[in-house]
Amino acid sequence: MVGTAGTFTSCKDYDDDIKDLQEQIDGQKSDLSSKVSAVESSISSLQAAQGSLESAIAAAKDDAEKAALEAQNKAIETAKAELETVKAELQAAIKASADDVDAVKAAVANAEEEMSKIVGRIQTLEAFKTTTETTLAKLAEADVALTDKITALNADLVALGNRLTAVEAQVIALENYKTSNDAAVSANKDAIDKLIEDLEALQEGELTEAMIQKIAEQVTAVVGAKLDVVSAALNKKVTHVSLYTTTMDVYGTRYVDLNLVSAEAVRTWTFGDKLAGEPISFKKGDKETFEESFIIRVSPTNATLDKSMIRLVNSQMNDLNGLLEVKNIEAYKELVTTRGISANGLWKVSVKLVDNYDADAYKAAAATYGKDGKKDKDILYAVMIGDSATDLRQVVSEYGLILAADNKEALRKLTFNVDKTSVAEIRNRWAGEDNSFSEDGTKVSYKELAWDTDEKYSPWAEPIIKNDDASKINVIADADDHRNIEGIPAYSVKAGQAFTVNFDEAVAENVRGFYITLDSDCAVESAPSEINAWKSYGVKGLNTVTSGSSLELTVPEGVNAEGDYIGFRVYAVNYDGSLVDPDGKAFYVYVGETAQNVANLTLTMDAKIITPLATTVSSKTDAFSTANWGRAQGGTYSMVIKDAEGTDVTTDFSYTNFIFKNNKKVVVNLLADDTKLIDAATITSVATVEMSDVVASKMKDNMTYTATITAKNGTSGIVAVSTIKFTKTLPAFPATVYPYTNILVQNNLKIYPVYNNAQAEYDMKNVWHGIAKDATGTTGYANLIFSEINSDPSKVVVDYVPASNIISAPAALVNPKDEAFGTKFPMAIHYNYGKISNKYNAKTKAWEVVDHNPAWGTDFTVEFGNYIYDCTFAWSKAAPKVTYPGAVGKSTYIAFSDLKITDWYKEALDLTKMTTSGTKENTYMKSVTLHFLTGDKYDRVDEYYECVAGATYAKYDSSKKTYTTVSDIKEATHIQLTSKSNASQGSDVPTKIQLVFTDNFNYEVDVTMNTPFTMTFQQQ
Repeated sequence: MVGTAGTFTSCKDYDDDIKDLQEQIDGQKSDLSSKVSAVESSISSLQAAQGSLESAIAAAKDDAEKAALEAQNKAIETAKAELETVKAELQAAIKASADDVDAVKAAVANAEEEMSKIVGRIQTLEAFKTTTETTLAKLAEADVALTDKITALNADLVALGNRLTAVEAQVIALENYKTSNDAAVSANKDAIDKLIEDLEALQEGELTEAMIQKIAEQVTAVVGAKLDVVSAALNKKVTHVSLYTTTMDVYGTRYVDLNLVSAEAVRTWTFGDKLAGEPISFKKGDKETFEESFIIRVSPTNATLDKSMIRLVNSQMNDLNGLLEVKNIEAYKELVTTRGISANGLWKVSVKLVDNYDADAYKAAAATYGKDGKKDKDILYAVMIGDSATDLRQVVSEYGLILAADNKEALRKLTFNVDKTSVAEIRNRWAGEDNSFSEDGTKVSYKELAWDTDEKYSPWAEPIIKNDDASKINVIADADDHRNIEGIPAYSVKAGQAFTVNFDEAVAENVRGFYITLDSDCAVESAPSEINAWKSYGVKGLNTVTSGSSLELTVPEGVNAEGDYIGFRVYAVNYDGSLVDPDGKAFYVYVGETAQNVANLTLTMDAKIITPLATTVSSKTDAFSTANWGRAQGGTYSMVIKDAEGTDVTTDFSYTNFIFKNNKKVVVNLLADDTKLIDAATITSVATVEMSDVVASKMKDNMTYTATITAKNGTSGIVAVSTIKFTKTLPAFPATVYPYTNILVQNNLKIYPVYNNAQAEYDMKNVWHGIAKDATGTTGYANLIFSEINSDPSKVVVDYVPASNIISAPAALVNPKDEAFGTKFPMAIHYNYGKISNKYNAKTKAWEVVDHNPAWGTDFTVEFGNYIYDCTFAWSKAAPKVTYPGAVGKSTYIAFSDLKITDWYKEALDLTKMTTSGTKENTYMKSVTLHFLTGDKYDRVDEYYECVAGATYAKYDSSKKTYTTVSDIKEATHIQLTSKSNASQGSDVPTKIQLVFTDNFNYEVDVTMNTPFTMTFQQQ
């Protein structure tokens, strides 16, 4: 039967057939010949259906559709062959005996059973049907044709014998189906049993239509549900798997190390036997196994997985069955499931070697070995995923899993931290081979031990401290662990407040477990004994074995432990069962609340120019209280100063750099010298701290320093731990140096220099405040520099002399006819505070002391202008009219008062003052020559007039109304024009005056007045 998933032909469809067959069985059981004809007819019908399918196959549009139709065609072919067999068996039965009903019944039963198989095979085609609309349509057409043929075939076959046998065959088929799908059918066992009971009743003629209908409904429910599961499984089946790896070897190959095996135990014993927590047992020769995990990526992302689907295989498809087991599989985002769906396709797979694994088998599975027994190459494994170990459809990842052995380093020195303080910085009671003492001065005779690391003692299974044969003693006095010395304090703890003994990551990786006890070996006898006092405190967390990396201890409140020292000893064991330290490692704590302070200081210097240069920096004050330092009076202190990189720089500073004051701002000498505290009650009066006279170059730029002052009482008990954080801030550009208000126009400074020795010079004191160092302002500061910004020093044009504040450049820059005229040169101003900067050089990778040269504000430009070029020339009133004299050598005059000459500042200039010392005209102008321009383009020079040398100027006597020629311009009142032609008649001639100045740089500056005067031929 091919049709919609989960359907089954209802028994109601067989109702009339069953009734009819029952009548035929009762009336004419021997009429078999006619039934043979019916079988032949069915075979013909199947052949016709097959023909239709072959046409459909030929017209199939894709491979999936074609495969489905060919599967149906094959099923029909098989059905035809088996019906031929049925036909032969019926004919044989007819020949054997027409009255042998039992033989007929057997033949019919056999035929029905074969038919059930055919129907079952056709039904299985449903599980592989495609989801395309075209294929579904084809399958539906085939379903109709096949259902019709099969119905006809069923009717013909049932007509041959007892329909009861056919139903029994269907029950047998269902039970076969149940066997292969036990999970689905077991839930319906009672229903199946009831079906069998009903069938037995049927033999007695008790089958009713209601019973047939009920059977049909139950069968439909069971088969339909199973088909839904099959369909879901097909849609969520894994199609691809890959390893999600992060490790890469030198050849670029990615792989995952599975470290599954520990080091081999070197002794048989129990670490921490009879202690609380997790005592750890070792058996010599045994290896502990570890659970490891790796990440896989599968497609589709909604694929379903469980651990039974996963195997690790090598390239020869050999798996690790019996050696390694998959312990768990979970979605990557910590969503732990035994079977589920990962939304991103990532899964975490955890694996572990089986208990009592075969070490030789593991070795052989992990790598190949040469003839010399040495390891040759790792064997790579891949992840294989299938619905079961026998599933023919498997997907395999790349080969990138390596079976490794994490032998764990067997440590021979024990290091740990108490909170964040290394045990190396915490006191014990061992001072080396010299005498050791407790905090109150009582002698301690215990000697700390270390492993003798001579290889002859390997593997250091257990400490041998005493032996008649000295060569077998494998421990020595620990020369590196004498911490009962000046400068190493006990660790301060507060009653009721937990502190933690913990390992750094590298140590924790190799330590199998540890526990903490009281340091009874170093406890001193007193009344009462010290060890009894320690025990009475009931410290929480002692004598507890852990496999973790930390243990928490707490000295309870209310046990009178304040002010006492308590000794602890830490024991740790390696993965091979050997002790990390043969006798553990001790540390001592001081019980008492520690006073704490944190001050923050910024050291700098004034941002001003001083001579000589400053070399030290100081800070303002910050709050710093010693109100709780009373117990430290007369005691000692230690000061450790570290920079932000953790480098100890204590020696770069002095205790005298720290100034402590009370609330009346009176200095308190808290630090009596470089080790002792003040021995006076004023020790508790400090209210502030500041720093002074610190050598600036000793401090790295932008670096925060931390000074930790640990105040101790007379027995080295820590009373206070105070922190002073300080940084250096380099001074900014001196605030006293700045330009005149609005002297910069669009950030450009335009100056009018004067000539000096082929240079254009300008005194910057004219435009900049604070650059002269004395009251008279005659000299500047050597460390204050105006400089041109140019990436190529060889091309720098502008120079500055600090001593005179003179900025200069080549004189050509003021020549309007030079191509560099008008250039704006980028400038900066720097003040060099000297070598107070300590800067990191990325090239040399070292800190270097260098000059500190801050710049003023923003960069600006300087432009060297020409004073005359920026002057304006015009007529003071309307342009005059001049009557041409009409003959050569006659003079005409234009009054200087008719000219209006102003500089850039709009101040009037008088050309007659050019030779007068001290005037602006004399500063910038050396001489002037006049020309007269005519023509349409004013390109004809001195056509009618000229200024004759020695006769260019005239002085007018108003009383006599006469002009007198003068050679010195300062005596002149008029410009004297001398005619050049005996002209005939003509019309008015517009004429412009061109003034050609020679400035004090000896450059010609040409200026033409825009408005011409009028030369007329007739007097007005």
